[in-house]
Amino acid sequence: AESTDRGVGYPPSDTVRGSARRMVREHTLDGDAQQALRDVVGAVEASWYGGGHPAPGELDEPVRTVRAGIATKGSLSLRGRLLPSSVLHRTPVEQQAPVTERESAAPRT
Repeated sequence: AESTDRGVGYPPSDTVRGSARRMVREHTLDGDAQQALRDVVGAVEASWYGGGHPAPGELDEPVRTVRAGIATKGSLSLRGRLLPSSVLHRTPVEQQAPVTERESAAPRT
């Protein structure tokens, strides 16, 4: 959401790694933010493919580090803070395509 609010969109066809690469490139994340993003991506992939889920709060610090890295490129306008793009342009749940049981069990790439 932080990235979207700052003008970087992600096509639904992007993989988690593809989105991470786009974040690094578009926001020119520093080394700490890149490592934190690798930690988040690793945890997401482990939960999808290995069944290992992060402990509650385990990703809090890496996510904060990534958000801070994205935010270093400038502050949002007042309008951007009050009406962020990530909230304004969300697809309501009732309009999203239903996920079939087979799709939800399929590994993501």
